[in-house]
Amino acid sequence: MPRTQHQLIPCPYCPYEAWSEQDLTNHKRDIHGEGVEKEGEGSAPQEDTSAVEPVPEIQNSKLEKQEAEEEKPEERTDLPPGIFIPKPQPAFWVSDKITRELYIIQKISDRGEPVNIKIIGPSQVGKTTLGWEFAAATKRPCFEVHWGMYQEPGEVWGKDRLSMEKGTYYEQARYVDALETPLCVVILDEPNRCHPEVLNTNFALWDWRRAAYVPDLKRMVKVAPGVVFFACMNEGAEYIGTNPMDKAIRERFTRTIRLKWPPMKVEAQILRDRTGVDKEVSEKLATFARDVRRNPKVGFAPSTGALLVAARDVAEGLPIQEAVMYSLINDLDETADRQALLQHLQIIGSIDEAFVNDRQEDDDES
Repeated sequence: MPRTQHQLIPCPYCPYEAWSEQDLTNHKRDIHGEGVEKEGEGSAPQEDTSAVEPVPEIQNSKLEKQEAEEEKPEERTDLPPGIFIPKPQPAFWVSDKITRELYIIQKISDRGEPVNIKIIGPSQVGKTTLGWEFAAATKRPCFEVHWGMYQEPGEVWGKDRLSMEKGTYYEQARYVDALETPLCVVILDEPNRCHPEVLNTNFALWDWRRAAYVPDLKRMVKVAPGVVFFACMNEGAEYIGTNPMDKAIRERFTRTIRLKWPPMKVEAQILRDRTGVDKEVSEKLATFARDVRRNPKVGFAPSTGALLVAARDVAEGLPIQEAVMYSLINDLDETADRQALLQHLQIIGSIDEAFVNDRQEDDDES
């Protein structure tokens, strides 16, 4: 994919790179609460500039980022239980193009306008995590809905409960609380895994109306200003239990972000940052994954999650060949071309055909 031709301008306070002077001005104003004043920049002495503005701010942002990774999720007493502001995940990566789109989404939703996003891509590429990271970066409350749990349309809004204190009572679903929380990031996890009738209950909430009368609650449910919906789903014949998405629902999610695997060097860095494995091992694993994904004959694509499992095992002392066997090879089905895979496996070390076909124990016994 060709890279953007824009001359990116780095923000002096955070990792964001603007694609124009105006975008940088808007970013500083909206994100850092600063008005850009250019008149005095050129006349100020170098010593004063370095002492006051760019360098200290950059250093502070790095310190804040390190502290944010160590502290617990930010708590707000005004949020219902189960809805909270998440903390950033270490070594999470998305492309610059997606970062720009998320920045635009933030600006639009900050104005209270409705935003629905569909996130698709291979398994364990970070679809659901993208929603959490968006909430963490913008310091918004977040709630995740697991649609595979719903069997009946009425379960979306709440359930009858029984307790010794209250007897039988109706408990409103936390999903409704999230809908009514301003600026909340609502992650719709695998909406194509529940019955289509369940999704039909949300038609009016996901379109321009942003409101629906719910008989079980005996009132109107209105989506609060600035709520952003992230619909994250796996699509394809290999995902058993999924249903084709109704066109009416797909068209309500007017923006689609397709996530892909990180570049090889980036994925290697992620393996190092999250597991502590050395550079040589991380690069072997990332190179192996890149080459296999590019080869349609193999019939499967190693996920970043599987590579992380292998890297953790290696960091604990397991040979890289065995780590790959437990995290990747043993899970292959009959459709995978093991002979084509054998060639790529030579990247991580000397591998023979018996190993790929899991016959090494039988060969030792004979």
